[in-house]
Amino acid sequence: MKRKKKYQLTNSELTLMEILWQADRPLNRQEILEAATTEDGQLLFAVSSLHLLINDLMDKNYIAPMGGAGKDTNYGRRFAPLVTRNEHFAIQITSTEQYTPEDIPSIVCSLAKYSGISDLDGLLQEIEKTIRKKKGEGGK
Repeated sequence: MKRKKKYQLTNSELTLMEILWQADRPLNRQEILEAATTEDGQLLFAVSSLHLLINDLMDKNYIAPMGGAGKDTNYGRRFAPLVTRNEHFAIQITSTEQYTPEDIPSIVCSLAKYSGISDLDGLLQEIEKTIRKKKGEGGK
């Protein structure tokens, strides 16, 4: 099984990804900066580093530009995540040297334990539904 290359995200990259994941739509530079501003006016990362963060995340195939048109090409570009939050964490787990597919039941149990899930039967049914749905979509 070929594993997706693991990219360790910096805290600033992860912050930017969280902003994009929460937005549920592509955001432009200004919208990203507004979302990265705390209530007391502090930025979660330096404005000067935004361009570098975006380029690094595009190099890692975590985000893609959704281009503007005409004179708005540079200003109208929006950025959308190519990887979901859950896919990111799955990549982090599955790309470790020690990971094997046999670890999946233990990982699911650990997730349930640390999430405080009390309805394990319901969780198992949801997992089964999700797996069947993914298989129907051509997933492995």
